[in-house]
Formats: sequence, structure tokens, C-alpha cells
Amino acid sequence: YADGVINVATVGINGPFAARLVTSGTPITFEQSNPSASISPIGNGYWLNIDRPTVLDTTQLPTPGVAPTSPLALDSVGIKVYAGNGGWNMIGAPFLYPVDWNAVSVVADGVAHSLGDAVQLGYISPVLVSYINGDYSYSVAPAGRLEPFQGYWVRTYRDVTLVVPPSASQGAGRSAMGNLQYGLKIGASVKGDRDAENVIAVAQSGKSGADQHDVTKPPSAGGDVYVRILDEQSGVSRSLAYDVRSADATRKTWNVAVSAMKDNEMVTLSWNKLGNSGRNVRWTVTDLSTGQRVSAGDKSQLQFVSGAAGSTRKFQFVADPTGSSGPLAVTGIRTVPSRATGGVTVRFSTTKDAT
Repeated sequence: YADGVINVATVGINGPFAARLVTSGTPITFEQSNPSASISPIGNGYWLNIDRPTVLDTTQLPTPGVAPTSPLALDSVGIKVYAGNGGWNMIGAPFLYPVDWNAVSVVADGVAHSLGDAVQLGYISPVLVSYINGDYSYSVAPAGRLEPFQGYWVRTYRDVTLVVPPSASQGAGRSAMGNLQYGLKIGASVKGDRDAENVIAVAQSGKSGADQHDVTKPPSAGGDVYVRILDEQSGVSRSLAYDVRSADATRKTWNVAVSAMKDNEMVTLSWNKLGNSGRNVRWTVTDLSTGQRVSAGDKSQLQFVSGAAGSTRKFQFVADPTGSSGPLAVTGIRTVPSRATGGVTVRFSTTKDAT
């Protein structure tokens, strides 16, 4: 490694890896100093910890069928993934050409399902999470591709086998950010390290609570800052990277948690508008620790000093789709009987802040 070039054939056998989690939650590690370590299995993904920009050298890959330790595959590859430890598994592309994520099939209890059917059955999430240029990137089936030498997070809700066919992709990879009417892309950074791919938005097909647009937040990439959108609508505790609501005229509220991994760091929380956010949509951001409230249209970032390592600061983002003009409207009026008092409780929403 002195010349800054990593040979894939060597790394595949005994390179310095921190591998994906196994069912016990313990990372498998392949160390360069341990040549007796078995070859890393085809189809698994790994974190490679390097201290400088490095060229990935693929010119000396062994010939399939000649070298028994070849990291290449010719036929369909089965990748076992497990529901333990939250269901997150890191997989890798097993071929030297891209394969469509939607071409992967899922085998559960000996029965093969298409990826779409497995998603509908609740076996696996449709989201494919990659790590590009220091940040997560999300694709939702039928979009997404398994690219050569790229690792991915996938989440499964039961133990299954993913079968990747040797079929080169004919399409193009797309992100999860599609069909949104308006929203914000939210990020946080500490000394250049960032977590910036987090989206709150509305769409015609969105709804309050869990829906097909929501993307669960994967485990931290090990950086100095971690952002989560807190799902408080679906009745279960979830941390999200994408939270998409219905496109009605009511005010929308999201709570966002920002964690810094070191003591007393200067953290920058920033946001960018998506879609038609500038048309009759008023955004406000409130620091729930200090009560500071700003217009997201007037500012695009806030800064704060974190506390102890791992501590969390919460912010509330509010979208008022009627903007600053127009009358106050009361919507969604409903009455709920109260057994305690024998009366009723009146609940409603307003299209603007009311005092």
C-alpha cells in the first residue's frame, strides 16, 4: 500500500477490512497481517479504512476458473441477509458490470419471489443505500443499480437470500427523490464531515405516518455527525432519512435530531428547498433547546456548539403551505368523547400559526 494503490485480488483475500455485521452483531475483520484469513465472500460489502485517497487497481484480477480465490462470479450469486440487529446488512455487487436492483430475487423458506413481491409481503425494504463522496445516497426499487466495487446497505425483516442474476443493467440508477411537490433537503456538518442526504417533503401520494416514500435511516457511517428525522406519526418509533407527507393544505411539522460524535464541536445545520417550496409555502425552523426560531426562507443554516460526545440537539421544521398571505383557516375539525368528563374534546388544525 506504500504506493497508494490497492490490488483488489490481494484485498479480497486478506486486506484490512471491517466487514458487515453477522447475526451476533460482531463485525468480521480481515487483516492484512493475517494471511490465513479465508477469502471474503462474494456478495458481501465492507468498509475499507484508508488514510489517504487511493486508486482501486482492478487490472490484476484473477481469471475465473483458474484461480480458486477469484473474487469474480459467472452465475447467479446468492447473498444471505439476516433480520437480527435491526435487519441492516451490507452487501456488495458480485459482478464487474452493473445489475438492476429490481432484477434481484428474494428466496424465503425455499420459495423465490421477485423483489417487488418480497417488498409487498413485508420481507425486505425496497431501499438500496450506497455511500458516495462521503455521504449516503438512496434508491428505491424499481430504481437503483448494484455497481461494481460498490457496497450497499439493505434492510430485511426476515432471514432471506438475495439472488443477483448475471444480467447487465440496461437502465440508469435513480435516487429516491422523485415526485415531490415541495420540501427541504437537510444536512449537518462538523469540520467538513457531513450527513446531508435527509429529506422532508410532501407529495400527492404521500400520507401522514408510514408510506412507500419513507426511507429508514441506515446505521451511522462512522462520521462526526448524524442526522435523523424522527417519525412521530406512525405510532412506532422510527428514524428516517426521508419523510414524505400528504399534499393537503394543512400545516406540516417534522422533528429532526442532530448528534455530534465529539465533545463541544461547532455544528452547522443547513437546508435547501426542493420543488415548489418558494410558492406560497412558508418554512420555519425552531431550535427546541433554546427556542430560537427563524424563517427558512430568510436563512439557510444555523450553527450551535454540541455538548458531550453523542449528545443530540432537536430542531422542529414547520411548513405552512398557505404562505404568509391569506386568511387563517381551521380545518379537520372533529370531536372525541371524553369518558373522564362525560363531555367531548374538539380537535382541529390551522393553516397558519394562531395566537
